[in-house]
Amino acid sequence: MLKNNRNIFYLVLLLTLIQVFFFATAHYLGVGRTIVNVDYFFILVMSLVVSRLISYVAMVFFLLVDLFMLVVQILPFTRATEFLYFMTRLEYVNHQYIFMFLAVMLFCLVSSMFFIRVVNKVEKLQKLIIFNIFIFAFYILGYINNADSTDNRFYRVASVPTVDSVFLYAYDYRTAGFVSTSQLKDQQFQISLDERSFCENVGCDIFNNDTKILFILNESWGEYKNSYINKNLLKNISANYKIKKSYSSFRGVTVAAELKELCGLSTNSFYLKNASSEALSDCFPNKINNHDWKVVSYHGAGSTMYDRYYWYEKVGFDESYFYDNYPWKKRCYSFPGACDEEISNKIVSDIKEAKSGFFYWLTLNTHHNYNLKDLQRDVPSCFELGVSNNEVCRNTKLQHQFFLILESMLSKLQEENLIVYVLGDHVPPVTNTEDKEKYFHIGRVPWVKIDLSK
Repeated sequence: MLKNNRNIFYLVLLLTLIQVFFFATAHYLGVGRTIVNVDYFFILVMSLVVSRLISYVAMVFFLLVDLFMLVVQILPFTRATEFLYFMTRLEYVNHQYIFMFLAVMLFCLVSSMFFIRVVNKVEKLQKLIIFNIFIFAFYILGYINNADSTDNRFYRVASVPTVDSVFLYAYDYRTAGFVSTSQLKDQQFQISLDERSFCENVGCDIFNNDTKILFILNESWGEYKNSYINKNLLKNISANYKIKKSYSSFRGVTVAAELKELCGLSTNSFYLKNASSEALSDCFPNKINNHDWKVVSYHGAGSTMYDRYYWYEKVGFDESYFYDNYPWKKRCYSFPGACDEEISNKIVSDIKEAKSGFFYWLTLNTHHNYNLKDLQRDVPSCFELGVSNNEVCRNTKLQHQFFLILESMLSKLQEENLIVYVLGDHVPPVTNTEDKEKYFHIGRVPWVKIDLSK
């Protein structure tokens, strides 16, 4: 009896240690996870009807799913082949993360062996009693603390109930939405019917050998109905540089804006991995490349998001810098990836070294859900700006930070023969549709042209 009680104690202790270990690891890495993952408790029931080997395999599976949901919040990927690609880029991944993931893997192997060994020593009735006690307690706790969030994505566990199934979370978010549509291979390109703002306002026929162009597609920059906010974002730049500003009409996602601006194309599918070089041969970077310009792109997310690793080269970029192919020092959170301020320093350095070139920067830190962990600069309060909606407030603060970063870049590039063009990719996503329409002109994105050319 004493020995059996000891086994029950070990079983409960192991279940508790597994939960604490994964939650603590998630907290340390700055990513999300439910406090209690109920997946492990179903092993108790499984062990009643299946062999020890199957129970062990199931235990390892649930542990790896838990690990997977940590990894994908740091290096987002939509296909298994993309994970294998990331494994070839480990020299650019923060060594802290590699150490943590190896430690978690070791923990998974050791804990699964001990868990199954102890489970098989506990009597069947006691397993059922433990299972029911835990599930009932967790159900009540989860009901009281249900905090499911519309901000959750396959790459971001923003808020979940205190008690949840990590496996079901992963399944739900990877069999719907963007992840499912990213698998559609039947792709056709068409001429975009939307205005190519960059070509209209800068020109797609500039090939002077001493000219440099920085084109910034600014994530989630919308045109506010309150003109004071629009002016406030640009007030320092307007006061010190020659600028033109207006807006362009567009509705669509970020990658659609990219294809429109860089290539004048639209597509029925964002499975861009297999996009043909021929279909993208008339893109602006390819035209620039024919005139011996330096043609570079920058984006802080992982290179496999929207298959940019594959199609950026086909549109004509000689070099592309992503989160997974350059040793960035920091990680930001609105969307997992590098920090825009660190990228801006790299861009300034590259522009100064080039004789002529086209530098394309797709920003990242103003991405929904507008995480204020990414806010590192002193910006106006939303009260000062008359913004009450929390999402709009966070977006506005991060946009202020971006334009402070841009102002800093301009001060370092005043001696360059440079044209800077900043364009919003789409109206900021806001959960409350009424507030979105209250604060923003729907279907319009602002642009500003800053002329430093001599």
